[in-house]
Amino acid sequence: MKHVQLAIGPGAEAQFRSLLARGIPVVVDVEREKLQGGWHPRDFVRSYGNRKISVVNTETNVSTPSTVEAFFKQFGQERTSTDILKLKDWPPEKDFRTEFADHYQSFIDAVPFPDITRPDGVLNMRSHYPRNGVVPDLGPKMYNAFGTKHDNSHKGSTRLHLDVTDAVNIMAHSEPLPDGSPGVARWDLFPRESIAKLRDSLRAHFSVVEDPIHSQNIYLTPDLLQKLAFEDGIRPYTIYQKPGQAIFVPAGCPHQVSNQSDAVKVACDFLSMENLGVSEWLSHDFRSHRLAGGTTQDVLQLQPTLWYAWQALNKLYDESSESVAGERATIPDSPSESGRGHLRLFHQVHPYLIDE
Repeated sequence: MKHVQLAIGPGAEAQFRSLLARGIPVVVDVEREKLQGGWHPRDFVRSYGNRKISVVNTETNVSTPSTVEAFFKQFGQERTSTDILKLKDWPPEKDFRTEFADHYQSFIDAVPFPDITRPDGVLNMRSHYPRNGVVPDLGPKMYNAFGTKHDNSHKGSTRLHLDVTDAVNIMAHSEPLPDGSPGVARWDLFPRESIAKLRDSLRAHFSVVEDPIHSQNIYLTPDLLQKLAFEDGIRPYTIYQKPGQAIFVPAGCPHQVSNQSDAVKVACDFLSMENLGVSEWLSHDFRSHRLAGGTTQDVLQLQPTLWYAWQALNKLYDESSESVAGERATIPDSPSESGRGHLRLFHQVHPYLIDE
């Protein structure tokens, strides 16, 4: 299946929103002059070398303690095929903006379609939390991993899973491949319309009772991908992400990743109006999975998020009405013309504000 490579320019945001709503992955080349800061492994060694971290072996899923220096000094080095480590969700418990202020600003400056995708984007539903509220931690976070092979003997860098919200992932650095070409990451992203069929097929192939997607225990090898395609008619979008590229993953698209070389990435979730209905459905689906697994943690907190968004939009609607009455038909503090979508969103968000 074919994803869309989108260039920034007139009309690009409207096209992006349309693709997002249709569940089609999008790739955008980031303006490299905006992606400033120290994203090279040696920068992390120099600035945070003594910091203690926990890394996970992507082959065994076993976590071990380490330090930033010990982990990043191995970038670009030869290693055994089973010693594939990943530093994910970094920092795990603290706010990215507080811990890595320069990297945060670099990401914020570089991420495409900022009104929709930035944590403070005017069309990102999560951005309307009050300043004294406990905002759901949807990122940004860093995902740093050694390279691995996409073959029948390895389990990739990130196993199959799906996210409740939309997400953007930028590759900030990668080590070159053995032939000297830029390192890439292979993404396999399945259409969200295939979720039910994919679940059934994976349960049959792996003979598992647990949810094969939410469990995040499965990596689809080349042989299994071929079986899914020819026996079950399930085919993914396959994308090779290059340094300086942003991949947008629509909410509800099951996906997995295999870094072909050591790479540094930064990612952030965002809650778009285009996929709000999908996010609501998935939040209920995840709730059922959490309850079945004995946990009730709700990271997204969809209902409070929408409540605060509706309050903000309601206020803006009133302010805009007053402006029109005063012969000043502009929306206050709108960073771009897409902010005018507030008036439409005011009416669209309200139906989702229901008791669970």
